[in-house]
Amino acid sequence: MQAFSSLILQTQAQANQAAAELQRVWRKHEAARRELRELGDAWAAERRELREQAATLQQQLDLKDLVIESLVPRPELERVRGILITAYQIVAMVSTAPH
Repeated sequence: MQAFSSLILQTQAQANQAAAELQRVWRKHEAARRELRELGDAWAAERRELREQAATLQQQLDLKDLVIESLVPRPELERVRGILITAYQIVAMVSTAPH
């Protein structure tokens, strides 16, 4: 009978240790889940902000294009665009050339 009582006490101690370990691991798991949720929220907020900035920049660019097209004569505009395209092509060739 004493061996049985000893076995029960030993088993109860092991169960208590396992429960304590499980609680520790569960708290760690919950902390990681909270951190992931916070990171996801921060990422979503940053993405929203970047989207708003991109929309604002696009509006500004559209307005500038409208002003330029209204004030600069069409032939001059086409000449400048041709120069810019050529310059862009030269820069692209230079930047991709082997060193």
